[in-house]
Amino acid sequence: MSNPCVWVVIPSFNALAVTCSCLADLAGQTYPNIIVILSDSGSTDGTREAVAQKFPHVVMIQGNPDWWWTKATNEGVKCALSRASANDYIMTLNNDVVVPPPYVAAMVGMIQQYPQSIIGSVIYDAADRSKLVECGTYIDWRTMKYHFLAPGDFDQSGFSEKLAFLCGKGVLYPIGVFREHSLFEEAILPHYGADQDFVASCKKWGYTLRVQTNVPIYSREDITAAGAKDMPTLMEKLKLFFMRKSKVNLGVHIRIMLRHCPRRYRATNAFLLPSRLLGHVFIKKGIQHGSNTSVGN
Repeated sequence: MSNPCVWVVIPSFNALAVTCSCLADLAGQTYPNIIVILSDSGSTDGTREAVAQKFPHVVMIQGNPDWWWTKATNEGVKCALSRASANDYIMTLNNDVVVPPPYVAAMVGMIQQYPQSIIGSVIYDAADRSKLVECGTYIDWRTMKYHFLAPGDFDQSGFSEKLAFLCGKGVLYPIGVFREHSLFEEAILPHYGADQDFVASCKKWGYTLRVQTNVPIYSREDITAAGAKDMPTLMEKLKLFFMRKSKVNLGVHIRIMLRHCPRRYRATNAFLLPSRLLGHVFIKKGIQHGSNTSVGN
């Protein structure tokens, strides 16, 4: 098969060392046709100058601090769309990951084998590579429980009937998804949740969700997001429900529920959702690694 271009879109903000490490990993990929777009939200730590010097082939987009993940990613996707061919791919990736050399090749190999698919990644903790962070999730809408899948839940084609959501740090899309449908929802989901929302929408549009399990990536979880373990007092923990950089942001979960929950469960889940999130923060201490973890258990 040919080697279509993979446009890797990475948002960044004031994380120079981590960003350069990720870019170095991408420069060492075995796949021969990659263009990296770094969409920077106005970093003040020298990111622009350092990237221009060390990685001159990286396409840089300059934004401002109110972009957050979704707008920064959308601007990178727009840049790719303006230059890409019809058979190219767009990959969303965060800068806080370690990317093994065969990773992009493995992702492309799967999407070429299974066209009309969206390919997600297996993500382990960079500090403890035996600890699974995520490789796809689903929500049991009857009980509003959020479940994490494990690599063993997928068949040889990377398919699991339960799979509904993918984490945006390592997802490969056919470029036609964006040209034929839309971008990420930056107005209502400016940071967390936009990746999950978009993947769930792709499933509704007729794409099959799969996970490439042979070559994982590794997330630097210590810098990824604000969590309960970082908030020692009651008031600080309560703030997690309203912080934009929090995975238990109540507004994000409500929007996901309203956009994807079957109507017959919405009234019940309006009461269940807050209790699940409270249990996640105060009982589980915000821990969400592994395959048997679900918000509220």
